[in-house]
Amino acid sequence: MPHYKYLFKIKNLSPVDAAPLACAGTTSYRAVRKADLDPSKFLTVIGAGGGVGHMVVQIAKAISGATIIGVDVREEALKIAEKAGADHLVDGSKGNVTEEILNLTGGKGSDAIIDLINSEKTLSIYPFGLAKRGKYIMVGLTGADLKYPSAMIVFKETQFMGSWLGNQADFIGVMSLAERGMVKPIVTKTRKLEEANEALDDLEYARVTGRQVLIP
Repeated sequence: MPHYKYLFKIKNLSPVDAAPLACAGTTSYRAVRKADLDPSKFLTVIGAGGGVGHMVVQIAKAISGATIIGVDVREEALKIAEKAGADHLVDGSKGNVTEEILNLTGGKGSDAIIDLINSEKTLSIYPFGLAKRGKYIMVGLTGADLKYPSAMIVFKETQFMGSWLGNQADFIGVMSLAERGMVKPIVTKTRKLEEANEALDDLEYARVTGRQVLIP
């Protein structure tokens, strides 16, 4: 480390529980801050059962009290989203998901959507579930193009923004929440450091939910 300011001395956390916070936790914390939520708001999290998604759900609950709609396409991932605290679950592989989001929000749409995938599919569907003056926060790095009518952006005053990792304040913020027991990464698998390639394969082929941690 080039400077001690990049380190956080853990007190109430194990190294395994702390490990995902520096990346997944910090990234999630920044995205939730950008969503500008409060208890009256709805947040939809796409990929809510993944390594970053379940942290977004927990952090949003901890710092905003917003109503969380967790979206994922696998049953086991939806269970992780529920365990993380999502108020509603939506199976993104079935039915008209935009209509379901509208129904869950009383017809107004979601005040913020955090897209942890950013695939052709998610970007072509979920922006239509935004409320007026809603925020669509793009975190995923799938690399698809956003195709959304510019007139709707104007009429609904929607905002599309990116959120990339986080800064030192975001890091300290999520670590402080974890130290107080307000958030905790769901570590579903630990591996030896020598098994790093197998862990990457699990990620690539969607064989893992929550977070994996490598132990040297």
